[in-house]
Amino acid sequence: MPRDGNTASLSPTKAGKDMRNLPTLTVKIGKNEVTLTAHTPEVANILAVFHTAGEAERVEGARWYDEAREIARTFAKRYGFTVAQTSGVIAALSPMLGWGENVRRAEECLSAFARGETWGRCLPAGRASIARIMNGENPADVLTSQKVGAFYEGIFNPRTERLTVDGHAKNIADHGLRRVGITSGKAHMTPGQYAYYCACYTLAARIAGVTPLAMQATTWVTYRDLEFVKGTK
Repeated sequence: MPRDGNTASLSPTKAGKDMRNLPTLTVKIGKNEVTLTAHTPEVANILAVFHTAGEAERVEGARWYDEAREIARTFAKRYGFTVAQTSGVIAALSPMLGWGENVRRAEECLSAFARGETWGRCLPAGRASIARIMNGENPADVLTSQKVGAFYEGIFNPRTERLTVDGHAKNIADHGLRRVGITSGKAHMTPGQYAYYCACYTLAARIAGVTPLAMQATTWVTYRDLEFVKGTK
């Protein structure tokens, strides 16, 4: 992928057909435009992992964000907060946690706040953001990092087209089914690189006929089930 540029924008109107009648997508990285196709290595890697998914993994991937929203809704009802607040707390605590631990720590935080206490087992890095969210600020305004903000939006609105690209998603795009690269969900990406990977997942989703969120979630659970990712179930 292009390594330069801190900003990127998509040009859906430039979508076309390649020689195999598959969609293409143009992404702008800095001042340069790059046209993605099914043969773009990152797109091909994402599709390779997607096509490895079994039926159970495809069902789980398609439902993943709806089920995350349901968890946030359940917490909101149980502890007397809004779904935006509970979604925000889950997202704020997500960096470097497996999903099960993420949910457990979020509930501990919310339970503590409902009792008039503080934090529970919340990670120090998430405290300032959580305090602002619980004091009534819009989580979308608080969670400004590209990955955490996108994760919040996916939980709060599973119909969004905004994608969460963490280190695992990047590793899938970079390496496909090869067991190399990072083993955690952490990865530094410039805004331009992040947008590039989002474009790769978006195009892969169009080719496969699923939503971008379903593509991202399905490849993630498949990657997890291949045991390329440890401690995330």
